[in-house]
Amino acid sequence: MYIELQNITKSYKVAKQDYPVLKGISLSIGIEQKNIIVLQGSSGSGKSTLLNLIGALDKPTAGDIYIDGHHINKMNDTALTNFRFSHIGFVFQHFNLIPVLSAYENIEYPLFKTNLSKKERHERVDKLVDYLKISAVIKNRPVNLSGGQQQRVAIARSLINNPKVLLADEPTASLDLDNTKLIMDLLSHLSVQEKLISIIATHDPIVAEFSSNILKLQNGVLV
Repeated sequence: MYIELQNITKSYKVAKQDYPVLKGISLSIGIEQKNIIVLQGSSGSGKSTLLNLIGALDKPTAGDIYIDGHHINKMNDTALTNFRFSHIGFVFQHFNLIPVLSAYENIEYPLFKTNLSKKERHERVDKLVDYLKISAVIKNRPVNLSGGQQQRVAIARSLINNPKVLLADEPTASLDLDNTKLIMDLLSHLSVQEKLISIIATHDPIVAEFSSNILKLQNGVLV
């Protein structure tokens, strides 16, 4: 199994009281020919929390998480930062683009931590820019991009490091039908050619059509 969750719980303190969000989640995900997993559930069911735990942005209250054999909730902060950079891509619900950088620079930014040459960086960026049809706006800063354009820039940035796992929180919420299909066609291609595992929290029925598995969270439990 590439991703293994063992009896994961997560609680938060609210007014000095423990508020349980996830309640004993166990999940195994292997590398398959097509691996697009849709995570469904009502608001507050724990979808975003589960993505954050898998992405090592947060740690569980109890239980164990393994990714590619790494026991991630036992790593220190430096090891987690390096692990996220080399293994995981994130698509956040609110884009999280750097406002002072152009669209192109936002996509290229993660590659400055690598040993890639300028030519190699640009080759990677240009490939995604062309595929996602954002070449006309790559010089614009985020404030001058539409919501759909910002989302496509954010998706390109999440894929620029060739991650093994993509975690996406409502990635098509700002996209029309054509661009939703464009994104999902790309993820389907990468799932087959690069063995990318995509875990997508969404209510979009179009995204569900592309999925290999649908997981449903209800009150912090997989049902």
